[in-house]
Amino acid sequence: MSYCHFSTNNYKCDVWAYVYQNSCWVRLATHRIAGGVPKKDFSSPDTIYDSHKELAEFMDACMRVPIGLKYDGKLLKFETLTHMLHGLLDLAEMGYVVPQGVIDGILLDLEELDE
Repeated sequence: MSYCHFSTNNYKCDVWAYVYQNSCWVRLATHRIAGGVPKKDFSSPDTIYDSHKELAEFMDACMRVPIGLKYDGKLLKFETLTHMLHGLLDLAEMGYVVPQGVIDGILLDLEELDE
């Protein structure tokens, strides 16, 4: 199960957080996209196609800038969801972009699991 990917929040996310084979994993990005990323428009089939094409062209041509923090490009393994939550909070404190929705989603799952 994935909590987020680098494309989360319209490509404003430095982490890919997921659970796989009974472990929790966080992959850190190495670069951020410079500039505003075009948003997808899901209002009709035509606008979906057009906005996807615009996004693809933007992604091909956009500038990417190095993040420049300690864990850039690293893959971190956590034994429990609670440990991953604390790891993500630490990464956010260091300056990595971790969307609040990711933290909220993990907290909801922890409530359900009673971990």
